Amino acid sequence: MRAIDTNVVVRLLLRDDPAKIKSIDALVAGGDLFVPLTVLIETEWVLRAVYGLTRKDVATLITELTTIEGVMVEEAGRVAWCCARHADGADFTDMIHLLASGDANAFVTLDKRFRRQAGPDAPVSVELLANAK
Repeated sequence: MRAIDTNVVVRLLLRDDPAKIKSIDALVAGGDLFVPLTVLIETEWVLRAVYGLTRKDVATLITELTTIEGVMVEEAGRVAWCCARHADGADFTDMIHLLASGDANAFVTLDKRFRRQAGPDAPVSVELLANAK
């Protein structure tokens, strides 16, 4: 298995560089590729900040990434949850933090908005410290 970088993921999703698409398609056709959560964080940022895509468009593209044959996205099933929350206004990186919390009983924050954005079906409960803003 080979992990792929953000620049490969972005080119794969946007297909905006014909010179690189052939080699990326060949790479994907070979299968056995892995996309870690950290690459998803950077991918979301690049798609939103550099390419100006909306949250919904970003969520759609990342969700589509989880369905490409030969590409395994870390925590793919829960990444779909993350994308749905992001499309509804949640911060993508915050939602990935919840996914990456593993077997923790709770995710503690000072950010009330974080808990609201995570919603009641968060993979880890979100707890607020006293004096949270």
